[in-house]
Amino acid sequence: MEFTYFKDVRQLPHTIGFFVELAQEPGMLGTTSRHHAKQRLVDALSRMNEQVSCDYARGAIGMPTIRVVKPGTFTKYRKWRGEAAKIGTCQMKVPVVMGDTIAQAWIMNRVELEI
Repeated sequence: MEFTYFKDVRQLPHTIGFFVELAQEPGMLGTTSRHHAKQRLVDALSRMNEQVSCDYARGAIGMPTIRVVKPGTFTKYRKWRGEAAKIGTCQMKVPVVMGDTIAQAWIMNRVELEI
């Protein structure tokens, strides 16, 4: 599994958005698993960062968004960025935090499921 996250500003309150490429097909995730994924993500983020817990509890950030991208998206992303920068694909990394709105739009075109 690979992922990156970004500030999701589509609605208020803004939240943390994730682009995730799964190791398994999204259809193999059970309905219950999908239903609880966001809450499990909030719980995990809250354990790692107390500020996330506080901000979520007071409504300053919303429930995280999770967008599953098509298989191979991050490989294609590295190729796309490498070609644009005229450097080898193996030197390109998917950023942990994706602030580049052009890159976000590029990946958004490859979303196959929003949980």
